[in-house]
Amino acid sequence: MSNNVSLSQAINSASSGIRTSATAIKTTIDNITNTATEGYSRRIHKQETMATGGNTAGVRALTAMRAVQPEILKRVGMQMNDFHYKETGDKYFNQVESLMGELGTESSLHQRMQGLSATLIAASNAPNSVIQRAELLNQSTKVCHTLNTTATSIQNIRLEADKEILSSIETLNDHLSKLYELNKQITLGTMQNADISTLEDARDGLVKSISEYINIVTNTDKTGQTHIRTESGVELVGYTLNTVSYSPLTRAGVEVIAGENINDIKASGTSIQKAIKGGKLGALLHMRDEYLPTIQERLDNVAKNLQRVMNKAHNEGCGFPAAKTLTGTTEIAAVDQATAIAWAAGSKVRVALVDNDGKLIRHSDIDLSGKSAEDIRIALNAIDDLEATWDKDTLKLKATNGARIAIGTIDGETKPTVNINGDEVGFSEYFGLNNMFTAYPSQTANGPKGYAQSISVREDIAENTSLFAFAKLNSSAILQAGEDAVSPFDSRNAQRLVEDFISQKHEFPAGGNIESQYSTLSEYVGTVTAKFSLEASLHQKDLDASKELLQALEAREASATGVNHEEEAHQLMLHMSVSRASSTAFKQIKDLIDELISSMGR
Repeated sequence: MSNNVSLSQAINSASSGIRTSATAIKTTIDNITNTATEGYSRRIHKQETMATGGNTAGVRALTAMRAVQPEILKRVGMQMNDFHYKETGDKYFNQVESLMGELGTESSLHQRMQGLSATLIAASNAPNSVIQRAELLNQSTKVCHTLNTTATSIQNIRLEADKEILSSIETLNDHLSKLYELNKQITLGTMQNADISTLEDARDGLVKSISEYINIVTNTDKTGQTHIRTESGVELVGYTLNTVSYSPLTRAGVEVIAGENINDIKASGTSIQKAIKGGKLGALLHMRDEYLPTIQERLDNVAKNLQRVMNKAHNEGCGFPAAKTLTGTTEIAAVDQATAIAWAAGSKVRVALVDNDGKLIRHSDIDLSGKSAEDIRIALNAIDDLEATWDKDTLKLKATNGARIAIGTIDGETKPTVNINGDEVGFSEYFGLNNMFTAYPSQTANGPKGYAQSISVREDIAENTSLFAFAKLNSSAILQAGEDAVSPFDSRNAQRLVEDFISQKHEFPAGGNIESQYSTLSEYVGTVTAKFSLEASLHQKDLDASKELLQALEAREASATGVNHEEEAHQLMLHMSVSRASSTAFKQIKDLIDELISSMGR
């Protein structure tokens, strides 16, 4: 009996060795075959010793294990999320930097401002030169055009980002749907004790793909189901599938504001937008809702401050020949027109009517003390050959009988000013009667936006460059009719324009992630322009660092899960050697049995 047991054990041991070796060989060959297969995890052959009645009864192969390290896999997913956030953002940083132009290039905003600066100087040295006035108009228009087109492009890029948000959500939903189906297959395979390693490889790949688009929290339960949740806890995939939904924009503009009139990204009817901080979607949302609106704000600030600085100086002078009509840009509601304006004590303004040669026809020195806007209109309208009316809540002055209008101050009298938010505003500036630049921003939930889109040289100046306010009205207290009131050779206000644009320092409030500064207008624009290049450069460094870390983590993952061809070839030789040994033992046992049977027959 003992011999029978021993013989049986020997047969079982040899045959199990053959079977187990065959499984090991197949696993190793699978590894070698999939050396270059993306997403394939190396399989590790596992076996255990069998025993019967305390005696060894051979070996048996267990289900091959995948060579994965969950912690590395998780870190790779997180770093992939960070990398794709920065890579997607980099595309938009580069677009903005390209729009702004590099410092020194002709198309850059900074260079446009330098061109305007040089032209102002040239025009101030030859105030009666038609050519210099035309070139000033040309350079001023170029600055406005650069602001207009750049700001419009920023809004178009926002719309592009929104379209990319929609396409990214469609791709994300495709990945989620595939993962949901894989979950069901893995659960079924787990219940049937089947080999699910290929399914698990596919699952891990999908989780990585999902991480490219959105920051997620994952866990796998005992049934093999992988659950994907947002960081706010909304489940996207698990026992059920909750795809992501979004209704895209139909247009972009300064009035399109996140949280006001942009639809949220939702899953299962719940907004998940605030939880999306990483991946492609996180970057696209940041660009559309934060960074690009910040760029718009910067451009608006440049346009607004260019308008403010230049208009303040331009309103101090007059053209030659002077204007026949001056239409204000400051809207004063009808209910406010009768309210007294807090003019500085003793403020007086001179309003003169002159002929084509600048000779005085008549003038009126108006005491502004205690006067309202309507009081001022009435006083102006009382001047012969001058009509003063309200035109859509703005003051409009129109000279008649061939006269022209000039506004100025009076020697020995208090300059007419009113303090508005800490800024001393002159008479003409208060009503916006002689602005150099105009802009008509849109009213939005976050205040007026779109100065950059709408800034332009005042329409009548663009049509008649003689209206550039290079001269000043004669301020003599004893000015008489027939005397020179405005001279074509007077460059006093042209010099004022140069000074305010180039050398005079101004307070520029904070905005667009740029701190407040006290500088010249040119320096301020330089700061704004340099900010774009700095941000793009810093982002590129962050992107490079993120890519380097991702590559390092992927190398670690490949080392743990990937197939080393030489190592697998060595394992194959070992398994084949064991298989041959088991086959040899089995043959020897078979030969022994055959010999015993033969001897019993004799």
